Amino acid sequence: MIDPKSPEGRYKQHKAGAAARGLAFTLSYAQWWELWEPHWEKRGRGSREMCMCRLHDEGGYTPGNVRIATNRENKHEQAMEAKVRHTPRRYSSQREYRQAPAQAMAWQSRGDVNVADTDDA
Repeated sequence: MIDPKSPEGRYKQHKAGAAARGLAFTLSYAQWWELWEPHWEKRGRGSREMCMCRLHDEGGYTPGNVRIATNRENKHEQAMEAKVRHTPRRYSSQREYRQAPAQAMAWQSRGDVNVADTDDA
């Protein structure tokens, strides 16, 4: 029986958790452990503890799409990716959207299209 707190047990839990979330998990135990070994003692749920992150919070746990980072870094990356994904297409940049929220709301309500979003610009 594998100890659930051992690296092998945590690998199996990670793989099962990814499957439950519908995410691909193609890392072998050797690949997974190679990433985790230098950080194993710092692993945890606190903001300064380490976790395995998917790049841009997309895709599965596959070689080349994962890295080890702090939970704080992972949360920050998730927040930034969410902002990028949810930026209205009417504006040429998030900066423009943030700088003129009243104007942006007016454009949105009128259905105007920002000149930067047209092919002719």
